[in-house]
Amino acid sequence: MPGFDAVLFDCDGVLVDSEPITNGVLRDMLEEAGWALSPEECMRIFLGKAVKDEAARIEAHTGKPLTEEWMVRFRERRNRGLVRDVKPIAGAVEVAALTHLRFAGRIACASGADRTV
Repeated sequence: MPGFDAVLFDCDGVLVDSEPITNGVLRDMLEEAGWALSPEECMRIFLGKAVKDEAARIEAHTGKPLTEEWMVRFRERRNRGLVRDVKPIAGAVEVAALTHLRFAGRIACASGADRTV
């Protein structure tokens, strides 16, 4: 087995789970714009997709354009929700701490946070 010099953790789904928070904000804002979805429906439709890539679908259901101002408000609300509510996945803190010790601090975290906006 080859040795490793460092460890790179993926953030979302490994260290934390931000999707329910992000998706909840999206669901609330879509409802405010006229498209009422259950949390399950919203997750099924938008999970793993960039909101801006779904503009045509959102506009078709709300009858309103998906403007840059709307996207700015979405990001602001999402970020507030993440700061307030995101929690580590069970065991993630301990695994990161042990990995940090094992690799003498040579660990990092990658995130694709902007892919879902």
